[in-house]
Amino acid sequence: MLGSVGQLVQFLVTPVTEGESAAKNVARAVAHPTLMQAGAWLDLAILFFLPALVVVAYMANARTTRLGWIASVITIGTTLPGIAYVVAPDVLYVVAIHGQVSAKGIDAYNNTGIVEVATVVFLIGHVLGLALLAIALWRARSVPRWAALCLAVYPVLEIASGDASLRAAGVVAYLLLIAAFGACANALVRPITRAGRTPTAELARS
Repeated sequence: MLGSVGQLVQFLVTPVTEGESAAKNVARAVAHPTLMQAGAWLDLAILFFLPALVVVAYMANARTTRLGWIASVITIGTTLPGIAYVVAPDVLYVVAIHGQVSAKGIDAYNNTGIVEVATVVFLIGHVLGLALLAIALWRARSVPRWAALCLAVYPVLEIASGDASLRAAGVVAYLLLIAAFGACANALVRPITRAGRTPTAELARS
């Protein structure tokens, strides 16, 4: 949940947009260097995405159901190249503020074969994996079903927000992600909280 909150803040802070050209994004980074540097640091919030997915996989019974296991492997496996996909461009824009890399250099990086493959793998895995994980979560009934719906819709809106005219979709996407991860976190700690209650506390509640 912490990572999804960080991703939302990063989305709101960063001056660059995925759907824009490198030249326009460099100009925006140069015009707003403090925001660009803050956005680059906040990109690290995606590292919390991995443990959050492990929690969701656990709640989706990934250890005991084939669908949950397949969905978890796809989602977690494709998130690894996704980390580089998210973090690297913003680092390049920070470097561009100081004139150490040009827009052409960033375009050349984005157009390299390995980056294009990593991007495609991440985007397909992101949508497909989370959709399957949402179905497994729905079937597991370990969290409210609205949480599974939030998880399924999130990646679609996140990718759509790459269009500059659909920035609001990104905000909605991260709010849905926060809701889904929050529901899973709550379901995970609920048994621990109940186990930690004393008999006196239980009697006081009754």
